[in-house]
Amino acid sequence: MRDGMTIGRLAQQVRVQPKTIRYYEQIGLLPRPGRTPAGYRIYSEEMARRLEIIRRLRLLGLSLAEVKTFAGVLLDDSCAAFQHRLKDVVADKVAEVSQRIAELTELREALERLATGLAVSEDAVQGEAILHCHDCQCLAMSEGGEGDGVYPEGDGGQEAAGRATRGDEGQGV
Repeated sequence: MRDGMTIGRLAQQVRVQPKTIRYYEQIGLLPRPGRTPAGYRIYSEEMARRLEIIRRLRLLGLSLAEVKTFAGVLLDDSCAAFQHRLKDVVADKVAEVSQRIAELTELREALERLATGLAVSEDAVQGEAILHCHDCQCLAMSEGGEGDGVYPEGDGGQEAAGRATRGDEGQGV
């Protein structure tokens, strides 16, 4: 075997699956490696370093498309230029994560209010189907109703409850 490592050794060194390495080659994140006379892929230390950078970018939450923008410059850009580009992307990721945390915090609070209010009402008709129960408050997520600052005017929590159960994203939950 020529100098280098097999896909299994590379995968173990960089802590990814061999399937991931082959996929990254297929989509162009990694160049195709050389092959042994027997047809085995053979990888250099430079390829291992490149894969390690890609893995770390993915751990930072970058999509494959975002990682692709960096993959092309790994051999061309200086470390300082790479860091400058990465700083901008990381700042955007911090803003995205902060927004998502705020949305999830709001959802958690709404769900906690719903869980607190999910006691069977004394006025509820015990055998009545949910569609025929006009007093049902099962999905009313706020006792404040209109204008409580949590839900849009006149919503009383019904739309937010629907988003929470449907899993809609980007809807202000």
